[in-house]
Amino acid sequence: MNDYLNYRRNLKLNGKTEKPKDKKPIARQSEKRKTEQPKYKKIVKEMLAQNPNCEIKSPVCTGKAQGLNHKQKRSPKNLLDKANLERSCNACNLYIEEHPDWAQENGHQISRFKK
Repeated sequence: MNDYLNYRRNLKLNGKTEKPKDKKPIARQSEKRKTEQPKYKKIVKEMLAQNPNCEIKSPVCTGKAQGLNHKQKRSPKNLLDKANLERSCNACNLYIEEHPDWAQENGHQISRFKK
């Protein structure tokens, strides 16, 4: 039963009201990810400083890298792996998300499920 129905039942049977428990929100980041995030930001900054050009070169490329593309989707085991990262502009990153077949054919996206 949900909180409201329990409240109504107690009110009817006992004439008492119980204050519903406050629900704890789910954390946006785990403690482990909070410690990895500064390391990841440092890698992003270093890679963009080394070469500020987009490596993807999709049909909509703007040429200037604005972030990194994760060839294999981010996970705890590959978040800090530089071999999994490539410089990309926002337009190319969006193009990869919208055209997964093109991205796989050109080596910009790797499936997590294929071994």
